[in-house]
Order: sequence, then structure tokens, then C-alpha cells
Amino acid sequence: MANTKESLEGLLPYCTPRQEELLRAWIKNGSGSAAAKEIGVGERRARTMLALVKKRAAEKGFIPSMELVRPAPEESNLRMSGASIYRNGIWHKYKMDERAEDTNSLLDEYEDRIKSFKPFPRVKAPKKTNKDLLAVLPLGDPHIGMYSWHKETGEDFDCDIAEKNLTEAFMLLMDKIPATETLMILNLGDFFHSDSPSNRTERGGNHLDVDGRWFRVLMIGLELMNQCVDLALKKHKKVIVRNNAGNHDPQTAKVLSAAMMQTYRNNPRVEVYQPENDIMFYEFGRNMICSSHGHFFKSQKAPSIMATYEPEMWGRTQHRFFFYGHIHHKNVKEDGGVVTESFNTLAARDAWHHASGYLSQRQSEALVFHKDDGLIERHIHTLRRG
Repeated sequence: MANTKESLEGLLPYCTPRQEELLRAWIKNGSGSAAAKEIGVGERRARTMLALVKKRAAEKGFIPSMELVRPAPEESNLRMSGASIYRNGIWHKYKMDERAEDTNSLLDEYEDRIKSFKPFPRVKAPKKTNKDLLAVLPLGDPHIGMYSWHKETGEDFDCDIAEKNLTEAFMLLMDKIPATETLMILNLGDFFHSDSPSNRTERGGNHLDVDGRWFRVLMIGLELMNQCVDLALKKHKKVIVRNNAGNHDPQTAKVLSAAMMQTYRNNPRVEVYQPENDIMFYEFGRNMICSSHGHFFKSQKAPSIMATYEPEMWGRTQHRFFFYGHIHHKNVKEDGGVVTESFNTLAARDAWHHASGYLSQRQSEALVFHKDDGLIERHIHTLRRG
């Protein structure tokens, strides 16, 4: 299918906002390279985005499948897959190591993403904030990098959709909460759907439905978190980031924290928690907040764990909370002096969860704590679907 103005315009209804931005730039400029430059991505990334739109359109019956067959590549795009050498009267055939091809593709992707990356400008601190209040935005299992096909699961989901949903939810919740002196972005784990290019969970070895290469997903997640931090800095004097490791991203969660620590190393208004432990604690006035992904122990054990691991903090506080993710649905219980609460995800169901009949609301929340009175506000953003 030629990338004519008419064909590109026909694809617009099947685009995410970011993909639509690319196609409109392509239509205006008449070439993919110019469009990529205008929206700030590499040319390879732009063509990948277009291919995803064509695929989605084809799946919905817009484009005949035969039109999705790629034309013969230009010579400049050809890559050697092997070599034959004539030596001592014998032809010796060599095949390229697939690992080398993967490395080349990874380097190409890295180069494209670095070219498109723009440093975040320093944000001025707000003049007035309330030091008696703490805002917490729990991120329940975003699963950046998960792929879901609507014909199989009832709804599409990919990196672009995940980025759009999370950014939209974060902005709407930021508008609702007061200008507290400190805001905590509490990533409850499984921020990334996959922990390595193998696309399997570390402990169980379960196969995962993944959208795109692992490094691309990592860069999208990092840029997304940095955008959330910079947005929060406009309203709050200090932003704390805590990335809990999940069962889907036990190592990548640490990579995310390490990268963010370097990004904001010279910014005293941002504190990125070093994830040395799978259980995190935070004290604010008479509030004790503990968090974990929730896959290592049952929430019923939270009171004894909190009292045992941090006895001094336990003794100084009156309002105690344990926040976790993992189960994707809402579960609140008060027992043993602790409110244990799980948080929903904005992610769609993948094929396995859909086939297993898992059902839950897709929503995100923002909580506001008073230093003496505990949890005093709750704001909810429910994802609008259809």
C-alpha cells in the first residue's frame, strides 16, 4: 500500500494521538523522514508506528490483507544475512548469527530513541504549598509494553495506548488534588510488562504478550515517568518517586529507578528512592505508609511485618497504611491497626487474563494525607472506554 495522501488520511481513524500526529505530519510534508523530524522521532521509529496503524486498520477490515505485503526493500535498506566464500576449490557458506542481528536492531532502536530524547527543562518551584498535606498517587500495575488484540480480548492495548491512558489519568488527578508541599509517585510494581527480551516472567517463566522491543518499552516508560515528575514539580515543591519491583519487572524496576536517579541527580526537589528492598516505608507526621507489589506475601501479614520491620516508626504513628498492587482489583481491609488496600490497573486484559475471566475496574487514584489526621481526601479517575 503506497503512502499517498489519500491512503494516509484513510488511516487516521485507527490512530492513537501520537500516531495521528505522525500521519498528519507525513501528509503535510509528503515524506516519512520529514514527518519523523517534525515530531521528534527517528525515521525507523516513524515507519514502525505507521506499520502498527496499518496492521490495526487491517485487523478491523479497512485494508485488504494482500495490501499489507511489504514491497521489495530499497537497496539501502538491505542487510546481509550471510556470506559465501570460495576457498581451495570449495564454497564455504556462513550464516549471520541471529544474536548479532538482534544487537544491530537494538543499536538502531537505541540511536533513534536517543535522537528523539529532549532534556527536561528545570521547572520553577511553586510559591505556595501546604506543608501539612502529603499527596500520594499510587500507580497500580501499568504494564507498559503489554499487547492485547480486541478480537481476542475485547479491547486493544499497546505502548501508545498505555502511555495515553496513564498521562491522561495523571494530569486529571493532578488538577483535583491540592498544592501539597510534597507529592509521592508510588509505583506499586509491574510498571513494565516484561523484564527482558525473553518476554517471560522471571519466576514462573510464563509467556507474555508484548508490544515492541524490550529497550523501546524501557525508554517509553522512563520518558513517561519523567514527564509525570516534571508535571508534578509545577504544583508541588518536592516530588518523591518510589518504584516497587513487581513479578513482571523485578530487575527493570531497579533500572527505572537508577535511570531516574541520574536524570534528577542535580535537582534537590526530586527524591528517587533507591530500591534496596521489596518493601518500602515512608513516615509523614503521624502517618506510616508501607508499600510492596504484593506477590511475596499476603496482605494479612502487613501489620506484623510493619510493626516488626519498623518498630520505632510504628510507635510514633497512629494512621498506618499498606498499599499494594498485583491483583488488579480493589480490596480494602482494616485489621491489626493497619488499613491494607490494593489498587486497580489502567491496563486492559491480555489474552491469558481474558481467557481466565478476570474482571475489574480500570481506574487510577490520588490520596491526600494530613500530617495529624491521616487520609482526608480521595480522588478517582475511571477510564472511559468504548
